[in-house]
Amino acid sequence: TMSLLDILPSSGILIKYDPGIPFVYVGFAITLIGSILSIISTKLIWAISDKSLECVYVGGLSNRDLASFSKEFPRLIKEADC
Repeated sequence: TMSLLDILPSSGILIKYDPGIPFVYVGFAITLIGSILSIISTKLIWAISDKSLECVYVGGLSNRDLASFSKEFPRLIKEADC
């Protein structure tokens, strides 16, 4: 036979202090910021001069939208021409 002795008013959720939780949140924030920054398009343009040949070599790189950068690159070179 079974008998009921007492009813405890509680839930199955246990609230506990964990000292590692701030590290988890900081790691998540760093991951979130890195993900947002990886979406931003960056463009790099290099110019190297060769004094012996009196030439300037120009190159560029973009991490996103290469087709648009290939159209924009000649315009950037023209704007930089002195």
